[in-house]
Amino acid sequence: MSDTTNSSPVINSSIDQQAFVCIIKDYSKLEALLLACVEHDLPGGTILDARGMGQVLCQDIPLFLHLRDHFPEAEGDSYVLLSVVSTAQIETCFKLTEQICGSASQGVCFALPVFRFKQFSPNKSYFAATSNSEDA
Repeated sequence: MSDTTNSSPVINSSIDQQAFVCIIKDYSKLEALLLACVEHDLPGGTILDARGMGQVLCQDIPLFLHLRDHFPEAEGDSYVLLSVVSTAQIETCFKLTEQICGSASQGVCFALPVFRFKQFSPNKSYFAATSNSEDA
């Protein structure tokens, strides 16, 4: 049986929220986008280091080394910004990204519907029980 007294609310939001995903090649543009998000009251996000398919093929698989000329953008890492925003804010995300990143060669972005969202918070009763058992 699960304890629901300390659980965070589940927000069913298929209409109200979207996942904004942005893949950027240039770290300085990522920094600028993050600052712009803060200035426009967009919620926090998660940044992941990423490697594109061209980078893996051209650098890690010797059989495909000759493809380097076909993937000029395969040099350097990419960064993935993941953020859940309200549907009303999604257009702002796209506009900021286009203003800061400019051309498609700098990255891509897209939005996906969010059908369920849950924020996790520390389960205080769990941590209290853990610290008490360590004292014994």
